[in-house]
Amino acid sequence: MTEKKTEVLTQETTALSVATSAAAAAEMLGIEKATNLWTSIPNNSPANTAKIMNAMNGGERNLGELDGKVIYAKDMLMHSVEFENDDGEMQEATRIVLIEENGNAYGSTASGIASSLKTILTLMGMPPWATPLALTSQEFTTRKKRKSVRLKMVITEVK
Repeated sequence: MTEKKTEVLTQETTALSVATSAAAAAEMLGIEKATNLWTSIPNNSPANTAKIMNAMNGGERNLGELDGKVIYAKDMLMHSVEFENDDGEMQEATRIVLIEENGNAYGSTASGIASSLKTILTLMGMPPWATPLALTSQEFTTRKKRKSVRLKMVITEVK
Protein backbone atom coordinates (compact mmCIF):
# COMPACT_ATOMS: atom_id res chain seq x y z
CA MET A 1 0.00 0.00 0.00
CA THR A 2 2.77 2.44 0.91
CA GLU A 3 4.50 1.60 -2.37
CA LYS A 4 1.45 2.69 -4.40
CA LYS A 5 1.08 5.93 -2.43
CA THR A 6 4.76 6.69 -2.97
CA GLU A 7 4.41 5.98 -6.71
CA VAL A 8 1.40 8.31 -7.05
CA LEU A 9 3.15 11.02 -5.03
CA THR A 10 6.27 10.66 -7.19
CA GLN A 11 4.18 10.94 -10.39
CA GLU A 12 2.37 14.03 -9.07
CA THR A 13 5.64 15.63 -7.97
CA THR A 14 7.24 14.86 -11.33
CA ALA A 15 4.26 16.36 -13.20
CA LEU A 16 4.40 19.49 -11.03
CA SER A 17 8.16 19.74 -11.52
CA VAL A 18 7.79 19.44 -15.32
CA ALA A 19 5.04 22.07 -15.37
CA THR A 20 7.09 24.41 -13.17
CA SER A 21 10.17 23.83 -15.33
CA ALA A 22 8.20 24.53 -18.51
CA ALA A 23 6.83 27.78 -17.04
CA ALA A 24 10.30 28.84 -15.89
CA ALA A 25 11.81 28.00 -19.29
CA ALA A 26 9.06 29.96 -21.07
CA GLU A 27 9.76 32.96 -18.83
CA MET A 28 13.52 32.73 -19.46
CA LEU A 29 12.95 32.61 -23.22
CA GLY A 30 10.62 35.61 -23.13
CA ILE A 31 7.56 33.59 -24.16
CA GLU A 32 4.49 35.32 -22.78
CA LYS A 33 2.16 32.35 -22.83
CA ALA A 34 2.46 28.62 -23.17
CA THR A 35 1.62 26.91 -26.43
CA ASN A 36 -1.69 25.11 -26.19
CA LEU A 37 -1.05 21.56 -27.30
CA TRP A 38 -3.14 18.44 -27.75
CA THR A 39 -1.87 15.25 -29.34
CA SER A 40 -3.01 11.65 -29.65
CA ILE A 41 0.62 10.53 -29.31
CA PRO A 42 1.46 9.63 -25.71
CA ASN A 43 4.58 11.46 -24.57
CA ASN A 44 5.94 8.39 -22.81
CA SER A 45 9.18 7.62 -24.65
CA PRO A 46 12.04 9.47 -26.34
CA ALA A 47 10.81 8.24 -29.76
CA ASN A 48 7.30 9.65 -29.16
CA THR A 49 8.71 12.90 -27.80
CA ALA A 50 10.76 13.23 -31.01
CA LYS A 51 7.67 12.49 -33.12
CA ILE A 52 5.69 15.20 -31.29
CA MET A 53 8.55 17.72 -31.49
CA ASN A 54 9.13 17.10 -35.20
CA ALA A 55 5.42 17.40 -35.98
CA MET A 56 5.23 20.74 -34.13
CA ASN A 57 8.41 22.24 -35.55
CA GLY A 58 7.76 22.02 -39.24
CA GLY A 59 9.52 20.08 -41.92
CA GLU A 60 6.11 18.70 -42.75
CA ARG A 61 4.13 19.22 -45.88
CA ASN A 62 1.11 21.50 -46.09
CA LEU A 63 -2.20 19.59 -45.99
CA GLY A 64 -3.57 22.01 -48.56
CA GLU A 65 -0.87 21.14 -51.08
CA LEU A 66 -1.20 17.36 -51.35
CA ASP A 67 -1.95 17.60 -55.11
CA GLY A 68 -3.91 14.36 -55.13
CA LYS A 69 -1.43 12.51 -52.90
CA VAL A 70 -3.11 10.25 -50.35
CA ILE A 71 -1.80 10.28 -46.79
CA TYR A 72 -2.53 7.67 -44.13
CA ALA A 73 -3.20 9.53 -40.88
CA LYS A 74 -2.76 7.56 -37.67
CA ASP A 75 -2.32 10.38 -35.14
CA MET A 76 -3.13 14.05 -34.79
CA LEU A 77 -1.62 17.04 -33.05
CA MET A 78 -3.14 20.50 -32.56
CA HIS A 79 -1.33 23.54 -31.20
CA SER A 80 -1.73 27.28 -31.16
CA VAL A 81 0.38 29.42 -33.49
CA GLU A 82 0.73 33.10 -34.28
CA PHE A 83 1.30 34.34 -37.81
CA GLU A 84 1.19 37.55 -39.78
CA ASN A 85 -2.04 37.85 -41.78
CA ASP A 86 -2.51 39.61 -45.15
CA ASP A 87 -3.05 42.94 -43.35
CA GLY A 88 0.30 42.65 -41.57
CA GLU A 89 -1.34 42.02 -38.19
CA MET A 90 -0.48 39.14 -35.89
CA GLN A 91 -3.23 36.55 -35.76
CA GLU A 92 -3.70 33.45 -33.61
CA ALA A 93 -4.82 30.17 -35.11
CA THR A 94 -4.92 26.49 -34.32
CA ARG A 95 -2.55 24.45 -36.42
CA ILE A 96 -3.71 20.90 -37.12
CA VAL A 97 -1.09 18.29 -37.93
CA LEU A 98 -1.96 14.81 -39.18
CA ILE A 99 0.79 12.25 -38.64
CA GLU A 100 1.43 8.98 -40.46
CA GLU A 101 2.83 5.89 -38.70
CA ASN A 102 6.26 6.59 -40.21
CA GLY A 103 6.26 10.07 -38.63
CA ASN A 104 5.54 12.07 -41.81
CA ALA A 105 3.51 15.08 -40.73
CA TYR A 106 1.12 17.30 -42.70
CA GLY A 107 -0.13 20.55 -41.16
CA SER A 108 -2.53 23.40 -41.82
CA THR A 109 -4.27 26.36 -40.20
CA ALA A 110 -6.99 26.51 -42.90
CA SER A 111 -10.53 26.76 -41.55
CA GLY A 112 -11.73 24.37 -44.27
CA ILE A 113 -9.35 21.69 -42.98
CA ALA A 114 -10.59 22.25 -39.41
CA SER A 115 -14.21 22.07 -40.51
CA SER A 116 -13.79 18.84 -42.47
CA LEU A 117 -11.72 17.34 -39.64
CA LYS A 118 -14.63 17.95 -37.23
CA THR A 119 -16.81 15.82 -39.50
CA ILE A 120 -14.14 13.12 -39.75
CA LEU A 121 -13.79 13.03 -35.94
CA THR A 122 -17.56 12.77 -35.56
CA LEU A 123 -17.66 9.80 -37.95
CA MET A 124 -14.38 8.04 -37.08
CA GLY A 125 -13.79 8.97 -33.45
CA MET A 126 -10.67 10.44 -31.90
CA PRO A 127 -7.18 9.28 -32.86
CA PRO A 128 -5.04 7.29 -32.69
CA TRP A 129 -6.90 5.40 -35.37
CA ALA A 130 -6.27 1.62 -35.37
CA THR A 131 -6.58 1.66 -39.14
CA PRO A 132 -4.95 4.81 -40.54
CA LEU A 133 -7.36 7.11 -42.39
CA ALA A 134 -6.71 7.55 -46.11
CA LEU A 135 -7.07 11.30 -46.74
CA THR A 136 -6.30 13.88 -49.38
CA SER A 137 -7.08 17.57 -49.72
CA GLN A 138 -9.46 19.23 -52.14
CA GLU A 139 -9.50 22.88 -53.13
CA PHE A 140 -12.86 24.67 -53.31
CA THR A 141 -14.26 28.19 -53.70
CA THR A 142 -16.25 29.73 -50.85
CA ARG A 143 -19.44 31.75 -51.21
CA LYS A 144 -17.30 34.89 -51.01
CA LYS A 145 -15.23 33.62 -53.97
CA ARG A 146 -12.17 32.86 -51.85
CA LYS A 147 -10.11 29.74 -52.41
CA SER A 148 -9.97 27.30 -49.52
CA VAL A 149 -9.12 23.67 -48.94
CA ARG A 150 -10.78 20.76 -47.14
CA LEU A 151 -9.97 17.17 -46.34
CA LYS A 152 -11.52 14.35 -48.29
CA MET A 153 -11.62 10.70 -47.20
CA VAL A 154 -10.35 8.34 -49.88
CA ILE A 155 -11.90 4.94 -50.39
CA THR A 156 -8.92 2.70 -50.82
CA GLU A 157 -7.12 -0.26 -49.33
CA VAL A 158 -4.98 0.98 -46.46
CA LYS A 159 -1.28 0.12 -46.60
